Amino acid sequence: VISLGFLIPRSDVNLRRYIIQHSFVGNIPVKFNDTPHGLLGTHIATALLAPFTLFLSRFWYRAALYRYLVKNTSIANVSLSTEITGSNLCTFAITNFLILLFTLGLGAPIVRHRTMKFITQNI
Repeated sequence: VISLGFLIPRSDVNLRRYIIQHSFVGNIPVKFNDTPHGLLGTHIATALLAPFTLFLSRFWYRAALYRYLVKNTSIANVSLSTEITGSNLCTFAITNFLILLFTLGLGAPIVRHRTMKFITQNI
């Protein structure tokens, strides 16, 4: 089936929905409240801008996807939220890449630590 990329938001959400719905925090199941996401417009806009922005525009799609996923995830009736933006995600990813590049991969533990810290600070 040729979808020309129109199914990317749906597949991103479906994959992560499955992972979230099959996760537990201790004995407490994590729930995903599925609502219409509206990610297709963001996906198309950032995909069209990608060649002109050296694909940095895709960070805005990823940020919108993460905001949607976190907003619709709950643990024991406690809803989660995030204010992650494309520029935050872009800066974070580029910094991690530079750490790995300049340390010849020896900075991987630092990158993992920064990633976990970034996730916990933004949820």
